[in-house]
Amino acid sequence: MQIGKNERINLLGRSHGYFPAAFRWRGRRFDVAAVEKCWMERRPVARRLFRVRCADGVFVLEQSMADDTWQVSRWPLALLLPRPKSGATARFPLPRRQRRPARPTPAPLAPGRGQRSPAGSPAAQRGGAMGSAVSG
Repeated sequence: MQIGKNERINLLGRSHGYFPAAFRWRGRRFDVAAVEKCWMERRPVARRLFRVRCADGVFVLEQSMADDTWQVSRWPLALLLPRPKSGATARFPLPRRQRRPARPTPAPLAPGRGQRSPAGSPAAQRGGAMGSAVSG
């Protein structure tokens, strides 16, 4: 993948008729969560710049005032790295003392309604006493 200084994007939507709301770059759609900063540069040509936050990172979008074209001028480097495969184990595992401890097994839940409690539990002893008084 070759990286250009500025790459054209397709603006898909605007919020309030001014700020970018969504754009398409390299075949992917990016929805803008927030516009962090907006400024204007007049030299060498007049253009508006927007620093926007998306789910994938922070981008700087440029709008050329002369012909209303949009470009992305800065993007997160993480988008250029290959994505890790899901479920893949670490290539080089940590030493034993630096590994995370194993998750403890969950404690057994207390018996609820409709479940029998163990014979030695206080609930069983109380229920047994009541059961003998009622049935007899």
